[in-house]
Amino acid sequence: MKKLALALTAVGLATSSFAQMPSQVCQTLSAGNGDQTAQIQQALEACAGGKGAVVLSSGTYKVSQLSVPAASYLYLGKGTTLQQEVAMPSNPPSNSQSNPPSQAEQTKAPPAPMNAPMSLIVVKGDNVTLAGEGTISGSFVEPAGLPPKGKDKDKDLSKEQEKALKAQEKAQEVKEKQQEKAQKSPHLDRGVLQLPALVKAEKVANLQVSGLTFTNYHGNALSLSQVENAKVSGIKVNAKAPMTNGVVLDGVTGANLEKSYLLTSGMQVVVAAQQAPTTGVTLNDNYVYSGTGVVVGLNATKGISQVKVNNLVVNEATNGVAVLANAQNGGKISQVSFNNVYAYQTSTPIHIAANFNQTYNNTGDNIPTFTGINVSNFYSLGGGSVDLAGYSSSNKLAVDFNNVRVAKVNDWKLYNASINNLGNSSTGSLSSAAVNEVKDIIESKLVAFPR
Repeated sequence: MKKLALALTAVGLATSSFAQMPSQVCQTLSAGNGDQTAQIQQALEACAGGKGAVVLSSGTYKVSQLSVPAASYLYLGKGTTLQQEVAMPSNPPSNSQSNPPSQAEQTKAPPAPMNAPMSLIVVKGDNVTLAGEGTISGSFVEPAGLPPKGKDKDKDLSKEQEKALKAQEKAQEVKEKQQEKAQKSPHLDRGVLQLPALVKAEKVANLQVSGLTFTNYHGNALSLSQVENAKVSGIKVNAKAPMTNGVVLDGVTGANLEKSYLLTSGMQVVVAAQQAPTTGVTLNDNYVYSGTGVVVGLNATKGISQVKVNNLVVNEATNGVAVLANAQNGGKISQVSFNNVYAYQTSTPIHIAANFNQTYNNTGDNIPTFTGINVSNFYSLGGGSVDLAGYSSSNKLAVDFNNVRVAKVNDWKLYNASINNLGNSSTGSLSSAAVNEVKDIIESKLVAFPR
């Protein structure tokens, strides 16, 4: 990511303002030794029904899984970590050390790691608030067993040992690059929605999540399925492990994600409709780093409509703007707008495709239709190509552009697709905008990930 010498005081204030101490406290707990699942669960049950917040004061709390009942408030104070107590394998199976995943394997649901954890916090009822300045942490640990590098190596190793260690290091580096490449591909369309999450909510209403940090996990940070009226604000997601995504919205009605910072190896935000129609989703003032970016579609079987993305800053992710579907998991995607998007060094600044996974070769019965797709005030510096693809010559894609300025892009790829309102953009001839049209604008929006 671009290295920025920026003062992050304002960023810190912005995130902490979402995590003020609740006015009504029911119980305050202290960190102890051992598993505290039962203690915290009992407090949540006792304080449910609007009796006040359960506050976890500073320290580390080891838990397996918590169920949050209706009308509950769980607050993690500053310096508090809710740590998932599940042992993860330190090394993957040996047969996966060096063989890269095939394209077909990448389109399948990713296999769960050995001893993979369940979701850590499961929201069971309406009117739940999860807030604070603390951290929710999974049980992922970095692979162990590799020798130290460089000057810390044992100087007395024999040549044979050094050769073996170098081979091991190289195999690990190849494996890590393969995992990173696989995670940057948004082709894990069906598996993403079924992965475990640090926080999972299904068929509930009026959920608020604010101020928290999510880290060290496999799967998704926050997964909302068939949820009505959800507000997620001021969160930080920092997860570099394979198979990590940020906020997953599937079949939701009225969801708002704002002023959050998302750094993952996979997709930072997924807006899908596998379980139910998704409508009324707003993403305001968010920052994404690395990974795949914000993806609308992926699985749109039940239909996606009324999605608004405003003031999005993308720093070295695969996509700047992405609306993706195919005939395996397509549906109607309508009225999706991206306004004020600032993309820096993205592989595909704009990726809108009704046949995004060519492995399927346009086979399937759920032929996607895209209507009302609008991209306006879009600024991009650096990247591979702009990709626009309709499903077929009889089912074309039309996208509205307004003030779209893409600089230093290598190629424009249009397949059964057309762009409207090109006269309002610097890309009227499908050529790159001048660097000076976008550089200062984009760099003024970039901020380092807040630590």
